[in-house]
Amino acid sequence: MDLFLFNHDEYNRLYNCSYDVNSIPLDERRRPILGYTLIALGVMAELAYIPCCFVLWNPKMRDNSSCYKFMMMLSIVDVFSIPVVAIVTGTLGVMGAVFCTAPSFIYICGAIIMGTWIFNSLMATLLAISRCIAILHGNLMQKLFSGNKPYFWAIPAFLYSAYFTLYTRTPVFTAFGFSWFFNPHHNYIEDITSQFHNVEHAYHNLSICFLTIGLYAFFALAMLKKWNDAEFKQTKTQKRVFMQVFMISFCTCIATSTYVFMNFPFAPEFLSVASSFTYFGIHGIPPLIYFCLNESVQRRIKRMFNSNVVSVNAIEVAT
Repeated sequence: MDLFLFNHDEYNRLYNCSYDVNSIPLDERRRPILGYTLIALGVMAELAYIPCCFVLWNPKMRDNSSCYKFMMMLSIVDVFSIPVVAIVTGTLGVMGAVFCTAPSFIYICGAIIMGTWIFNSLMATLLAISRCIAILHGNLMQKLFSGNKPYFWAIPAFLYSAYFTLYTRTPVFTAFGFSWFFNPHHNYIEDITSQFHNVEHAYHNLSICFLTIGLYAFFALAMLKKWNDAEFKQTKTQKRVFMQVFMISFCTCIATSTYVFMNFPFAPEFLSVASSFTYFGIHGIPPLIYFCLNESVQRRIKRMFNSNVVSVNAIEVAT
């Protein structure tokens, strides 16, 4: 993003559109089925998130657990990311767009995707770490994540994501592969010199993936060791919360690995398509998880809708 903002000459050299986009016919670029599917999923996820956000952003809910503070911050990122990750991506796919179709718009959207992805993956990992520590070592959990400490953990995560957004290569959309690639001329000009490779992003994704796998492997071993400990008991609520965190982390792990491999020249198109949908899943699946597994969210949403129904009935009776 720094090139776009501060170094226009270098930006124009790397991201110039001197070739004819229509050298590849529009019909060969368009992905209407994938595009409309992703748009529909994005709209449904955004609508499903609305009642969840009313619950997660409620101060009483946030004060119950550090877990909900992390979920609240993730929900903010998700709500702002879904329009770009799903609706913009789907629309560009339907149009058969490539970078040179709308260079500035696609570049800015790519910067948003980069920043939200880095921040989201870090916060999801911190959420997973906090849940594992909460189950295995309650005192350490209090020292690291109690009170408003989750917000302080978000500060270095934000700065880290800002670095990636400003100073590393920005992904841009191309309908070839129906995803966001680092090479803006994907399928037109091959990146022989690897000038568009984003090594930092690859290291970040692989680190998140292996850290998540290692974290849950360690947790599983620790659980087996403590299983017969009479003092080691978990409530139904704690188990449900852990399962929610595990599912969010699993989606993150799948998205990180598929995105790394799809940027290799030999990667088939289905891998990049899968990457787009798994990346959307990171932002779009949480409300489904909350609806199915989070009893607190379920109760508060029912209470919210019931109170609205009562209010409407009272108004009708009064009139």
